[in-house]
Amino acid sequence: MTQERVEFLRPDDFGYDRKLLHAAMLALARRQMRKAVGPSDHLRHAVGALDDLQEAENVLLERLREWYGLHFPELAKTVDEREFVRLVATYGNREAMPLESKESVGGPLGEPERKSLMETAVLVRDVHARRRDIEAYLERSVTSMAPNVAALTGPLLAARLISLAGSLEELAMSPAGTIQLLGAERALFRHLREHTRPPKHGVIFQHPLVHGAPPWQRGPIARAFAAKIAIAARADAFSKRLIADELRASLERAVARIRETKREAMPARRLRQTRWKERRR
Repeated sequence: MTQERVEFLRPDDFGYDRKLLHAAMLALARRQMRKAVGPSDHLRHAVGALDDLQEAENVLLERLREWYGLHFPELAKTVDEREFVRLVATYGNREAMPLESKESVGGPLGEPERKSLMETAVLVRDVHARRRDIEAYLERSVTSMAPNVAALTGPLLAARLISLAGSLEELAMSPAGTIQLLGAERALFRHLREHTRPPKHGVIFQHPLVHGAPPWQRGPIARAFAAKIAIAARADAFSKRLIADELRASLERAVARIRETKREAMPARRLRQTRWKERRR
């Protein structure tokens, strides 16, 4: 054994110098960065784009309704939003529309204003179409990525849960209590800081099972719902088994028990009204 370098095994003589090591490290870093981008990242940005388009559509539609109301204020009360946008984008002037407008109290519309209003209506229609396309993409993506969670919660809610958790794996490793409060971080921190009432649910409030329940039942239902979502996410991330039907049946039984046990917590007046409705059925 010796610590002296052997002359005939110098790495520089064979091309293994610092430049080669530097190039190898850069190539390895690029490879790792490519692997770091996965379907969950695209899903997260798609959910953000969906929210941005929804906000932009609402703002533009409200502006269009107020602006066109100067010319034909009765139109917004006569038709729904999609028909309103279609009529403005197609006809512009109230005189050209297939509706009665002689008794309208709106003012006249000049040619530059008519053109601007029609272009704004076309923009609202395009934003709505693009939002629908992203919703369809989210449904396809999350159904293939997390079929159990998508079947249990719905594709759009499943996409939001995965986006808030960071990835499907992180959602699968999260406890049910964390999943229950995903999207309610501000309320949770306000509770910890100011000792306000703790939140009962986060984004899962969008599901009809939670927001359709009475206020005194939403907390227990949200807990049971989050527990089933946790099991579904673990099945999607690790075992790849389809157990959505079993989880849905188990959730329905749990919700039925909650409704039966929490019915006693109903206010007396509401309880009498509910029993009266049941007797009438």
